[in-house]
Amino acid sequence: MCWRKIEIIVDGEYLQIKSGILCLKRLRIRLSDITCVITTRTALDFICGSTTISFFTKAGEVRAWRRTRIYAKDEKEIVSRLGFLPRGFKKTIPFLQILPLALSVPSITAGAVFAIPTLRKIDQLIAQEETTIEKIGSIGRKFFGLSPLANIAIMLFLIIYIVSIVAFVVRQIKRSNIFGTKTTTLMFGILPQTKVFVCKNSINGKFAKQTPLLYLLKRVYVVADIMGVDRKRSGGIYYSPLVAEKELPQVANVQTAGIGTRITKNSERASLWGRGERWRYFTAPFYFICAITILSLSFWLLFPKLTDVIMLLVLAVSTTAFYSLYLSEYSYRYATLDLSEGRAIYTKGKNIINADFFADRVGVIKITTFPYDRKNNTCSINLILRSQNGEKIKLKYVSYHEMQEQMKKARVK
Repeated sequence: MCWRKIEIIVDGEYLQIKSGILCLKRLRIRLSDITCVITTRTALDFICGSTTISFFTKAGEVRAWRRTRIYAKDEKEIVSRLGFLPRGFKKTIPFLQILPLALSVPSITAGAVFAIPTLRKIDQLIAQEETTIEKIGSIGRKFFGLSPLANIAIMLFLIIYIVSIVAFVVRQIKRSNIFGTKTTTLMFGILPQTKVFVCKNSINGKFAKQTPLLYLLKRVYVVADIMGVDRKRSGGIYYSPLVAEKELPQVANVQTAGIGTRITKNSERASLWGRGERWRYFTAPFYFICAITILSLSFWLLFPKLTDVIMLLVLAVSTTAFYSLYLSEYSYRYATLDLSEGRAIYTKGKNIINADFFADRVGVIKITTFPYDRKNNTCSINLILRSQNGEKIKLKYVSYHEMQEQMKKARVK
């Protein structure tokens, strides 16, 4: 009933929303406080000729009218009256630039959530003597020739990975960006089809990220952190899906220091610390590798018939462990933070990240000192920008005295 009676009024400097028939609700927002507008069209919206619209302010999403459904024909007029009408240079992103990002960014968990229930549903619909999992194992035996359990594990991983890639491509394909003087518009996806209208002044910062695959291709992708916008709710604002390292300053106005830097024997760390401090960065990966070695030998002795499965697990985990060693070396040499300039180079998960942010948009600065830090006068720092589930800048083993000086300078500015 609420959808049948809704009014969106742009009057002077305010946006007013009225809805309801029996129970009336009203909302009034100052236009200057609106940071982002997101519209989404699903398959049902295309059939009904509607679209869902969400408003975001500096304080976060307007939850009372979250995903408000309006007629699709009214979308352009509402966006225009709010001052977000896309005007400026339009850049279409080809599919070949989306594909490398799809191979490296998608979550395996998201693919499993969709793939595993689908396989179970197929078993229920097709009543046969051989289950779908057994069929997958027999197909894997033709290609890999390992034990049945190992074949099933490999095939399930490939199916889940492919499903996650397809889901990412469907959400991000047909992408085009419109860069105006005051606003930026990002349009992407087939089902759902999404449009993100962003006020440039509301962008807290841009984060150039590099996954292992993109590291080999010498490419990066840029994610924008927007004031008041939940990046998980919006699916991540890919400001530039795929950019060459040397083109990064021109495309996204992000500095290239640290991005594309390859570790060599002659590389020097951008810090005053000596070489004797390196071990602290390798402590966690070293013990992780030791634990992998002990556990793999124990399982091999206890379950000799599962040698193939154990070897596959050891190979996967060892690859992750040795890549974490590389990231630790990278952090030791190049990780840095400059609060006054709003720049940071750090590693997070599997990514090498170069952050270019506004220092006054930092909402929380969390400094933690462990016993080892207190002994060496260092600390771990965690910066959280002013957005819902925003990007977090985390660095370890930062000089505590140097960080205090940077915080004083940032306050003066």
